[in-house]
Amino acid sequence: MSTFSILRSWMKADGGSVEAATFAKLQVMFGGRNVTEFEGESEPRTDHLEIPLYYLAEWVAENWWPILWEPRKSEDAAADGDFFGRHSPLAAQHGFALPQLEFLSTGDDVVVSAAPRQVLHADVRFKVGGRAQMPRKDVESELRKFVTGVVGRLADRGLMSTDLQAEWALVEGTSPDEVDFCRLMGALGLSPYAVPERIADAIERAADVHDSQALMDLCLASTPGTIEAAVKLIDQAKILTDQAPESTLEPLKKVPVPADIPALPAWKRGVTAAQAVRKALQIKDTDAQGSSKFFDILGIDLTPNSYVAEAEPTTATTWESEGQPIVGAIERHELRSRIALLQRHRAQRKFTAARCAYMAWTAERVHDHRLVTMAVTRDQQASRAFAVELTAPIAYLRMVARSQPLGSHEVYGVANALGINPDVVRKQAQNNNLPLMHA
Repeated sequence: MSTFSILRSWMKADGGSVEAATFAKLQVMFGGRNVTEFEGESEPRTDHLEIPLYYLAEWVAENWWPILWEPRKSEDAAADGDFFGRHSPLAAQHGFALPQLEFLSTGDDVVVSAAPRQVLHADVRFKVGGRAQMPRKDVESELRKFVTGVVGRLADRGLMSTDLQAEWALVEGTSPDEVDFCRLMGALGLSPYAVPERIADAIERAADVHDSQALMDLCLASTPGTIEAAVKLIDQAKILTDQAPESTLEPLKKVPVPADIPALPAWKRGVTAAQAVRKALQIKDTDAQGSSKFFDILGIDLTPNSYVAEAEPTTATTWESEGQPIVGAIERHELRSRIALLQRHRAQRKFTAARCAYMAWTAERVHDHRLVTMAVTRDQQASRAFAVELTAPIAYLRMVARSQPLGSHEVYGVANALGINPDVVRKQAQNNNLPLMHA
């Protein structure tokens, strides 16, 4: 497992400012690489920075909960400026050059990454990049040690009323009863100590109906701007799961669930799971009806629930809009499950049903309530990869491509044969380096 460490050595500096009090040599190490190493035209290669640590520690304290709990909200969404500011300490430079670091939650782990960066105004080039995925608790422990050290240094130098100390006191003063709420707010990208009343009310209403895991799934997929609509959506999902016919996990009882190996990308787990399921159920990977057979064996009904069919247009528009954060839900009880599909179009429902089946099968608890969302966490990513391979097997696409190039017309033909969206076919082909012809 990769390690993450922040090494500092205090330096003497004149003056009574927070900058002087916290001036230090700094090294940031992860994955065995020193990402604070730099060089310049007038600078020899140097293995550490010499900067005040106050602003970096303040950034960590202010963004404590989002750093540890907020993932990207979708696979395709580019991080906006606010998101970047919560996850990259470049927002804390204050005129001092820092490497391009980023902290991103992926569920139980946090990915720490660095990219090479040239800082023209400072004649500095950070040349070391890398990526390391670590348990959240390990990243949290190192960040806590770093901030505590800076706060202690301020106190030792007689500085007692700084913004950093006030922010850190809030984090350190969080009671065990408040931690769950703080994690939810962090997943939303908010500080739990300054939550808009409308958002607090929405979460409180949701907590009266849904369990803690579903609430976390909700916040991992939502933003402060979408949370109120998303709460209404999971209320609708609860109605759908209550009304849904039971499906069974009995045929998968003896199929080993692939381990989630942090060193490997999440999609590998999903693809491996789809292959294992097909093998166990004796479904050929070149069978265009393979996913339909899978649903029949598990008793999963793709027919729209009457609640969806009769929904008012405004609600249907919400369900079918691009960027919709929640697409399905599952309730598992032992080897029985109920699945809610929040789309009207059969191709969308088929893909989401595969994701729901994966989430039900791999649930860590035998009694579980999960949401199927667009969040970029490892379990949601794996469910998408499972659904892609189950509904559009790469072996089937290769078989088709051997007889005819996959142009736009052929992609639509394959999608129609498989009963899925053409975008799924394109993505599967692209991810596996299968040539696509463009008109």
